[in-house]
Amino acid sequence: CGAITYNTPSYESDRQYVGKVDYQFSEKQSMFFRLLTTQQNIPNSFSIDPILLNWSSTGLHQLANSIAVGVTYVVSPNIVNSARLAFNRTLNRYLANLAFSHCTAGVNIWCGANPEVIGAMSITGLFTMGSTNSQGEYWTGTSYAFNDAVSWVKGAHQSTFGVGYLLGRVAEFLHFARPPQLN
Repeated sequence: CGAITYNTPSYESDRQYVGKVDYQFSEKQSMFFRLLTTQQNIPNSFSIDPILLNWSSTGLHQLANSIAVGVTYVVSPNIVNSARLAFNRTLNRYLANLAFSHCTAGVNIWCGANPEVIGAMSITGLFTMGSTNSQGEYWTGTSYAFNDAVSWVKGAHQSTFGVGYLLGRVAEFLHFARPPQLN
């Protein structure tokens, strides 16, 4: 019958910041600090070009931080103590395309959790539109680490003894009742 031509826009904004500090307290003691922050912003496609065929691409706001601090102490010419602390966090927030749902369009189904999200629909042989992501979904991963090690050099041999601790956490919110998917 006819052809429909449409554009699926894709805009992305990436930023990265790096920080580095090294400090020498004395001949035997030094310290370092490192910071890395990365930010990624991708708007949902419906906010760029609000036609229903662009509905499938959800947006993303992402922020990742890594911080490391370390202290090194030279006990003697062949014994060195190194202590390290680290913190990492990644935050992902998904941006759904909001407009209307199947219920608003007259379909008799439950749309209580996501009244402005249409869900995924596919027309066999033609196209797919919609998304199963809902408003307010996020994922955050956080980790903390500590280690301390003593290195000992004796002749041509080196031995290292140490301890380490790592704690990781994930906080996540995803809708249990996602928007419906129709085929």
